[in-house]
Amino acid sequence: MNSIKVAYLIEQCWHRVPGGTAVAAVNIAEEIYRLEGIDLVGIAANHKKNPKKPIPEGMEIVNSKFPRQILYEMWNKFNIPKVENLAKSVDLVHASGGAIPPTDLPLVATIHDLSWREQNNWFPSRGKRFAETWLNKARKAERIICPSETTLKDLVKAGFDEQIISVVPLGVKKRKVDKEQVEGLLKKNSISMNSDEVNFIITDFKNEINVTYSGAVPNLFEEEKGVVAEGFLNDKKFLVADKILAKHDENYMPPEVKKAIGDQ
Repeated sequence: MNSIKVAYLIEQCWHRVPGGTAVAAVNIAEEIYRLEGIDLVGIAANHKKNPKKPIPEGMEIVNSKFPRQILYEMWNKFNIPKVENLAKSVDLVHASGGAIPPTDLPLVATIHDLSWREQNNWFPSRGKRFAETWLNKARKAERIICPSETTLKDLVKAGFDEQIISVVPLGVKKRKVDKEQVEGLLKKNSISMNSDEVNFIITDFKNEINVTYSGAVPNLFEEEKGVVAEGFLNDKKFLVADKILAKHDENYMPPEVKKAIGDQ
């Protein structure tokens, strides 16, 4: 049996704070590797550094000569470069979340949610523009994958044909974990928002931890202010939060931060 060669978007792994879309993209790629008859080749922008979220071991990566911002603008405005001009001899393109690269090949698009439409009070205007552009480009896909019935309903409401949408719940790697609480200051210039989540960094001036959170953030969620994130550690530097608390007192300073300043 001849193998199907799939060009697979893996750019999420180089995001400043890799979030749930990067985790999902990597884990799905690892599971696809287990299937016979499918070969994956990763598609990414031009990067000088290694990805912050490790890609699947042994996965071939084809990098564009353009950095992410330029590549995304070219994809959105001019529909170049096409995937088949980056990765040769591919049969199918899977946009695994976020950007939709241009192609004349059969396209599968994963859309995690349409949160920027439902919670547009905290979503940045540039992010909304990109998200809407990608949503419209996903309309040419032959198959749409989403992780929940809620997203399916939102997609149908947005005009997508329900017949081409498949709900594939995101799985988890089974392991025993304990819930963690991380407290500190919200690092300046660390907030990054996309269609699926908000990502940021909590610091005590000595240590930092990357946090990803899906949901509405508190009103007092501000840079260089106290914040508490509760959730589960994916590794020592990455927390998937299910609750975000902002400290209301403007004079509040977490104990770890107070101590760090005192030691300086």
